[in-house]
Amino acid sequence: MTTKHTDQQIDWLRIPIDRGYRLCTLYKILDKQQKLVTFTPNWAQQNFIDSIWNRCIVLKARQLGFSLMIDLMFLDACLFNANTRAAIVADNEDNAHNLFKRVKLAYDHLPSELKLYIRAENNRAGELTFNNGSSMKVSTSARSSTIDLLHVSELGKISIHYPQKAIEIVTGAFETVPKNGIIVVESTAEGSAGLFYDLCQISMNQRDVKAHLSKLDFKFMFYPWWKQSEYIDCSTVVFSDEDDTYFEKLKSQGIDLSLDQKTWYQKKKKILADNMTREYPSTEMEAFSANDEAYYFIRQVNKMSDEGRLCKVGYDQGLLVDTFWDLGMNDSTSIIFAQRYGSEIRLIDYYEAAGNGLSHYVDVLHKKGYTYGVHYAPHDIKVKELGTGLTRLEQMEKLGVRMEIVPKLFIQEGIDLIRSLFNMFYIDQNRCDVLIKHLKSYHKKWNDKLGCYSETPEHDQASHGCDAMRYLAAIYAQEKPLSNSETIRNLQAQYSRRY
Repeated sequence: MTTKHTDQQIDWLRIPIDRGYRLCTLYKILDKQQKLVTFTPNWAQQNFIDSIWNRCIVLKARQLGFSLMIDLMFLDACLFNANTRAAIVADNEDNAHNLFKRVKLAYDHLPSELKLYIRAENNRAGELTFNNGSSMKVSTSARSSTIDLLHVSELGKISIHYPQKAIEIVTGAFETVPKNGIIVVESTAEGSAGLFYDLCQISMNQRDVKAHLSKLDFKFMFYPWWKQSEYIDCSTVVFSDEDDTYFEKLKSQGIDLSLDQKTWYQKKKKILADNMTREYPSTEMEAFSANDEAYYFIRQVNKMSDEGRLCKVGYDQGLLVDTFWDLGMNDSTSIIFAQRYGSEIRLIDYYEAAGNGLSHYVDVLHKKGYTYGVHYAPHDIKVKELGTGLTRLEQMEKLGVRMEIVPKLFIQEGIDLIRSLFNMFYIDQNRCDVLIKHLKSYHKKWNDKLGCYSETPEHDQASHGCDAMRYLAAIYAQEKPLSNSETIRNLQAQYSRRY
């Protein structure tokens, strides 16, 4: 059935030609009291609307309404632009369902004459398809031939809970959006690791050097809690010395909080504890410094950074270089190059590659030019390969490299040993930058059924370097510190060789 429109109706439809005007007049939402009200952007939402770019990455405090605002913008774009495809990716099914409910509510409460003109021909769970050729889909993934508008909600959580899905979003969904399309990634931080963290670091660096952004570069946006006017509390509290120190630190950074803001912050922190800086960050760097329960070594690596032990270490020709290998079959092989001096464990170099034979890694040893001590490998190097009938231990010996076997440990034992040695580590920040990244991002596996982290690590790219670290810890934790040059010379005489 074809609906006829009067001239009066069509004229009415032409009135809200400005997107900002439409957003503030056409769309209904449920407020925090679950009352149906007309959407009115707050300070953060308005700032985003005014400064949106083709690629945006948003680091935010909780309860600022970013997901809702972005999805209303996308709904508006679909309604008033023909053949526009929008996709929203949530971190889990429940959140995807809730996001779609809010989009559908906004559409259902549009003026009736507008809905006659722009109809939702397909109105099913998770998707709206309009008679102007536009569509809007909400799910936990997004793959299509082309997506004009893409919103990824809580990529920080996706990165840590579902790292493979995060990779699929970046390599799949991102690539479907053309240069003139729009990608908006918004999330709270989940520690200083993962794809969301990496994207933020790249865009923050571009901002700090005032780089010109192309339409393919992400624009970084940060929205802290203290700019939200309702985050105040007028009651009386007593601040601790720790509170006062924190607020003074913020003041030195140009953030001068009112008494009511400080009171609100303190009361929230009593409930959220260590999660406060993640949920309600005051500064962008603070957001990423949160100690997340999922990460095994994040606190130790941050402490090393604070103490200046992530630095230029270099190769000392007077000391032997031990190597610790994690030998991959169908994935990466990792090699840590380490030297010991007294109580110091110096990680001077790191190499990682995939898809190569053992001869490739022996060539790497040659090219490094170090004087080697002992090459250590895990116990599975003694397993025979069906193709050759030889173990990789035997293959390495044929290539001229004798390897020692690391005692077998449970994974958690090895992780605990690494932690016990962190105060002894000095890591070269340039040659071992990939290893440092792995140490920061090594995390527990998320259990979907139980809704919590398991006690086993996620097997991803970070696990290879961290497995090599476990082998290093298994050896060095049982050795007494080298205390004098005579001991070092004796070791050199015993083991000295180039590969």
